[in-house]
Amino acid sequence: MSQGLAFVFNTVLILIEDFMFLLLITGLFTPKHRGLVTGAWFFTLSFLSCVLLYFFGDSGILKIALSLGLYTGWAMGAYKTSWKKAVFTVLFWIAYVTIGDICLMALLTAATGQGMTELMRDAGTYYLFCFCIKTAELLGIVILRAWLHSHVVNETLTLADLLRVIVFPAAMLAVSLFLIRFYIRVPELAAELAICNAILLAADFASAFLALYLEHQQKLSHDNVILRENMKRQIDNVETWRAAFDNQRRQTHDFQNHLLVLHGLIEQKGLQGEALQYIEKLQKTDSNSMLPFRTNRMVVDILLNQKLAIAESRKILFLSQLDDLSRFPLTDDNLITVLSNLIDNALEACEKIKDPERRVIDLKMRVESSASYLYIENTTAFPVLIRDNRILTSKEENTEHGYGLQNVYAVLDQADAIYLVEYVPEKQSFIFSAQIPLPMQEV
Repeated sequence: MSQGLAFVFNTVLILIEDFMFLLLITGLFTPKHRGLVTGAWFFTLSFLSCVLLYFFGDSGILKIALSLGLYTGWAMGAYKTSWKKAVFTVLFWIAYVTIGDICLMALLTAATGQGMTELMRDAGTYYLFCFCIKTAELLGIVILRAWLHSHVVNETLTLADLLRVIVFPAAMLAVSLFLIRFYIRVPELAAELAICNAILLAADFASAFLALYLEHQQKLSHDNVILRENMKRQIDNVETWRAAFDNQRRQTHDFQNHLLVLHGLIEQKGLQGEALQYIEKLQKTDSNSMLPFRTNRMVVDILLNQKLAIAESRKILFLSQLDDLSRFPLTDDNLITVLSNLIDNALEACEKIKDPERRVIDLKMRVESSASYLYIENTTAFPVLIRDNRILTSKEENTEHGYGLQNVYAVLDQADAIYLVEYVPEKQSFIFSAQIPLPMQEV
């Protein structure tokens, strides 16, 4: 085999290993860059790893140490992660590739009856085996990334999703093993079979890259759906406040007319009795009709009254049991973050229920001497999947439960709260409950 072809083969192997590392790390961390910048970072990693191999390929421990530094630095520069997590990920990847190379090479040599010494003498056979090994390792990384993405992102991984991810790498591995079998029958074609295996591996590489790109596009599409949902909610909020403002204007206008009538009655001597009767009639008017929620937290009252108006417009029954919330141990902005996200999620879930009689939201908030309690329950149209106190969302769902609840979790974690999410199949309802401790000076 010529030196030029060996150089090409070595470069292809390095690119495949770097791409495997890229697949692994994208299943764990969020990238800092998008588009061409991400491609530039990957090109830089591949170039430096090639330089590392060609200058330090025979150094053993030194090569591993330099690789650890290179891939850790690259991971921290391209992804949002700490150095500890980056080092652990790189160590896992190096161990995976090293142990995979040794074990799979031992299996192939044992299966074909090739000795390691004989294998190293024939470049065609060596690269044929290497490409088969990298195809198997790439399939393993694809499966591992799908599993990590399911557990880290809390996105449901269905059997169809898994098959869609692994079907092409698995097919490439099957073809690669077939080439190994063909090599056993015709050893003289080792170099040609190695070239075929390299082409298959490149196709496998391209298919994995395409799957990564499609996943990114799907995420962008999902984010656009969420943005439209947010815009819809903002429009609903504006309409609710506009209706409330119009109603307030009418009441203000009526109040001015009432004042004019009272002024005229008082000006007329002997009509004080009629004036008093008129005032008593006005006093019987329900002054709380505009603000049914009164918790001694102005921002909460405004928010809850707004959400109540939205619920009524969507034919959703909004129940509540609320204490005096003046001592509730969250700042106004944090409390609004928690309540708005929880109630918006509940409104969205109830709106999907076809039968209006089943659309119910029940909100309870209690303040006691040592802690405060928040409880919200809403009926749902479909079962809610929960794992590790988190809601699992599938790729097809247009809900933003995951995004809204992440904000709720962040606020409650900061307040050292204990919270629980659960789904009750018997009631077809989702429940979120939390216990928030009071500050020490208030206990």
